[in-house]
Amino acid sequence: YLDKLIDELFLFSKLDLNKLPFVFEEIDILKYLEDSCEELQFDLEEQGIELTSNFHTVNKPLLIKGDREKLKRVITNIMENSVKYMNRSSGKIQLILSERETTVDIEIRDNGKGIPAEYLPFIFDRFYRGDPSRCSSTGGSGLGLAISKLIVEEHGGQIAAESTEGIGTAIFIKFPKITKGSEKNSVEE
Repeated sequence: YLDKLIDELFLFSKLDLNKLPFVFEEIDILKYLEDSCEELQFDLEEQGIELTSNFHTVNKPLLIKGDREKLKRVITNIMENSVKYMNRSSGKIQLILSERETTVDIEIRDNGKGIPAEYLPFIFDRFYRGDPSRCSSTGGSGLGLAISKLIVEEHGGQIAAESTEGIGTAIFIKFPKITKGSEKNSVEE
């Protein structure tokens, strides 16, 4: 636990100070997410969690400018949180990909216990762990989502969340889409 905490603190510090190099390349996010689901599927099934994907609305390469290793960290952090706060014997996580005019949108939705409305605005803050009574049983450093936010923002994207207690949580990520003839650098609000 202590080693993981030190690693996360070191990573967060480097990200926060813009001292962590990113290796950006054109990534077909559809293929990337299909491969990610395949990798995660077995581990999640062993924990009694069903992972489904909804990519059927997208049937072509969707290109973003991204760092494969850092994107994996974002997806892993969000999935780990979904698993950590899953309170159902039949847990479900759904990965949804959609295309907008200028963005590629990823949604990771679970059917866990959800996040109380008063804690939701702070979940991407460093060291924020919500309800202190829940923290001792679930562990965590309160850095996973803060790290994810910094990585997404370094990609020119945005990250947000919605949650309903007793129903689940959805994390929304928007990345600028690369289109032929123009390359966007950030998500327009």
